[in-house]
Amino acid sequence: MVSTNAPLRNRLLAALLGAWIIVFAWITWATLILPPFWDAITWIADFQRDGFSLAGLWTPHNEHHLVFARILTGLAWGPIGLGGGVFVAAGLAALLATAFLLAREARRAGGWVAAALVWMAFLTAASAVDVSVPINTVYPLCLVCVVAALVLMTRDSPALRAAALACALLAGLGNAVGLAAWPVLLATAWRSAGWRWLAATLAATALSAAIFSLGTGGAAGLADLAGRILPALDYLLGFLGLPLSRAPALAVPGRILGAMLLLAALAIIARFWLGHARTTAQKVAPGLAGFTLLAGLLAAFGRADMGGIPVRYALLVAPLHAAIVLAAAPWIAASWTRPRRAALLLAGIALLLAMQVMGGRAAIAQARFIRTAIAAFMQGDRGAESARTVFPDPDYAARVLGLPGTR
Repeated sequence: MVSTNAPLRNRLLAALLGAWIIVFAWITWATLILPPFWDAITWIADFQRDGFSLAGLWTPHNEHHLVFARILTGLAWGPIGLGGGVFVAAGLAALLATAFLLAREARRAGGWVAAALVWMAFLTAASAVDVSVPINTVYPLCLVCVVAALVLMTRDSPALRAAALACALLAGLGNAVGLAAWPVLLATAWRSAGWRWLAATLAATALSAAIFSLGTGGAAGLADLAGRILPALDYLLGFLGLPLSRAPALAVPGRILGAMLLLAALAIIARFWLGHARTTAQKVAPGLAGFTLLAGLLAAFGRADMGGIPVRYALLVAPLHAAIVLAAAPWIAASWTRPRRAALLLAGIALLLAMQVMGGRAAIAQARFIRTAIAAFMQGDRGAESARTVFPDPDYAARVLGLPGTR
């Protein structure tokens, strides 16, 4: 049992947080994949054709306008040649900034214990892979803009609220899921900023919709969507249960967890958007929860018929985890003063840390496999493994990268 000595509890939590950060750094380093593969091959080919032109930066990638990724592609694999590390640096900076923004609000609402939990929510084995693999960095680059928009809209400064609208516009340049920022920002403006900023946010939403519709296809018909509701619901629960639901043996427990998190998200939205929010943390929490739900719905209706749920989506669930911490921050602070509750919290963190290590080992093994396939491709292998792992058309990828031909 944990001692009633508060300094000891604090030291134990600090040790667990330090170990958590070390594990995150280890997984990030061990899963680095800096050479271009898969989507990066397409980005490089587009850059070779269009360079940094506006048309090139705006070239759609499926339903996305990956402006940030295209700029980084030019810096990494264009004439400047900084390499894939520029993606890693940008993704890591974005992830740390996201965690910092929300940990600061958690600290104000519930002390350093709540802040530590927010850091843990973002520095996970799953999010490490969104930093260490260049093509995955579109998610932290998008998420930091969404979080900044929600936090800034709760401020009293007109300049900061205008910056919130700018951040929401930028979110869509990271990934199409960033467009989910607008509905939650509208609700945040309604509850936190008054009708003038609600009107401004509505106008910015319309502008964003007009801009991002350029060069992309139309939406699916209502009849098509209606026939996909049940598969999409299953996908949504699996999405919310990431990364647990990613393991086949844990698919059912993961979806049970997803259902619990869905109820928690709806409760937070009802409590602080439909009820009264006193602190900034309570004003931000429902926006975070709403964003994760919208991101899950977009993925569910867009990918429910495409197989498994990518583990890279786990970072999009982290805002909901942070929302729960922000909403419960006063309770967390009070519980930390009670030895038994503090003991349970520390035990839970230790268990989650062990799960991070296990998840990290799996991610490292997968990264090692991909690096081996890329190395073989770079040495001339254009066989089936290169087609599965590096790019569907290895000969085309070799021409884009200026490698020797097929062997």
